[in-house]
Amino acid sequence: MRNVCLSSVFGRTAVLAVVATVTPQTLAHAGDTAPIFWMAASNSAPSFPGRSWGRLGLQDGVLRFDSTDYEWRVALSDIRRIDQSKAAPRALQIETVAGATHFVTILDARLLADSPRKAIQLIQRSMREAPTPRPTMLTKGSR
Repeated sequence: MRNVCLSSVFGRTAVLAVVATVTPQTLAHAGDTAPIFWMAASNSAPSFPGRSWGRLGLQDGVLRFDSTDYEWRVALSDIRRIDQSKAAPRALQIETVAGATHFVTILDARLLADSPRKAIQLIQRSMREAPTPRPTMLTKGSR
């Protein structure tokens, strides 16, 4: 009876060790990404009167802005262009395939507008690495 208990304890230990070593690799292959957040202000126009202070986040292929009075979400695959804005100084401009435009100012630790260059590079890299949906052609009828 004592041998059975010891073998079951060793069996559980081995299973736990295997699960602990497999889980990080499985998550890495599944495409799960750690969320990235910036303190930001956003507007649908190239000016930021009253600034909609909030959080710009990037996670699981979705770029989102959340504040108390303004929010939006855009899948990375729906972004047509992201670049530094020519209309708003120190802001980035996001244009979607649906025609919407979002202006975003990234804030530094002093809550002043910071250069959006690093955020743009990170979002563009995520866009390149994000899996793109494979087009599927459906047909109906007979030959």
